[in-house]
Amino acid sequence: MNCNRLVLSLFTLSLAACSQQTPHSQEITPQGITTQNWTATVVSGQTLLKNNGTVVTLKGINWYGLDGSQQMGGTWTSDVLNGSTRTHDLDFWFSRIKALGFNAIRVPLSADTIWNNATGSNTMLNTVVQKANSYNMYVLLGYQTCSPSYLGGNLVGDPSTCPDRTWDLGSWLYYMEKLAQVAKNNPNVIGIDVFNEPHKLGWSTWKGYAEQAVTRMEQTYSTLTGRNILYFVEGSGGTPNWGADISGASTASGRLFSGGGVNQQIVYSPHFYGKWVTASNATSIVSNVVNSGAPVVIGEFGMVPDTSSTATGGTVWGANFINGVKGKSPSFFYWAWNANEYDGPYGILRKETNGNSNWCIAEYDIVQTLKNNYGLSITAPYTHTVCY
Repeated sequence: MNCNRLVLSLFTLSLAACSQQTPHSQEITPQGITTQNWTATVVSGQTLLKNNGTVVTLKGINWYGLDGSQQMGGTWTSDVLNGSTRTHDLDFWFSRIKALGFNAIRVPLSADTIWNNATGSNTMLNTVVQKANSYNMYVLLGYQTCSPSYLGGNLVGDPSTCPDRTWDLGSWLYYMEKLAQVAKNNPNVIGIDVFNEPHKLGWSTWKGYAEQAVTRMEQTYSTLTGRNILYFVEGSGGTPNWGADISGASTASGRLFSGGGVNQQIVYSPHFYGKWVTASNATSIVSNVVNSGAPVVIGEFGMVPDTSSTATGGTVWGANFINGVKGKSPSFFYWAWNANEYDGPYGILRKETNGNSNWCIAEYDIVQTLKNNYGLSITAPYTHTVCY
């Protein structure tokens, strides 16, 4: 960002609200604690998510912390405002996330940091979900890893393994059941992402595992009459890797349950980053799957704050990616609110030279790219001021 633009954003930037209208979707927000009954279908070549029959466009942000600790990212920080210490609690961050036009969060989780007892109850997770509901925000629960030891470049890539302990497929399915219980108790949970980036598995094996997980969760959740959540299924180890390859779902036989059963609750959810995949390749993957009749929602994508046309995974890649896939997948979850990704920076909040988020500066170029291309409706000005 050049100095003139930085000064402008420091003192005068005010972004007018705008919204993206697609042929089949509109934005709505949850109405507090209410019954959720979700379906995912493809109509006229576009993914449609419906809650109680009303089409919903999810404009989501990943916000991590509970995959590695008992705190959401940034809630340990504070700053001084008018001589008084201002705590950056959940209200502080949710108000800012909502002001940037997001209506949903994806919360990556680990078995170790969430399930502290046999009943699967966890005060922090439930607090986060219920706080989101107070801000009329949806929540997608994402099973990220078995242990904080296996994050970033150390993701295990296979739900049946966790190298530092005795673990098998049944261990993972146990936690799927517990996630379903959280969803059952919190109506603003729209779905569960069953496993993050199973890059060590082929599609056939991964499909079988995911079917077991959905079956296990449905045993818990389907006891509620008239209630349905969505099950997000990522890509397997293929080309490209790291959660992007959902091409197996482009045929009916390749889809979970061969396209039957709870098929209207299954969402295929690839992850795309410019470091690993071109915008045109990502567009082709999404288009092929949606055109075949399977719904797709982007579970993660990230761009670095670089406007150069030659930047790998910069905002030019981001704009090309968004405009390539949004007609097929109008709902999305951007990665991430936090900035300290191991191969980023992709975050809305700026990354410092030590690799950590300073939790104070919003990346103008990233936010502007999301606003201009995915239609974030920004309802309040934001500036590059201390602690945003």
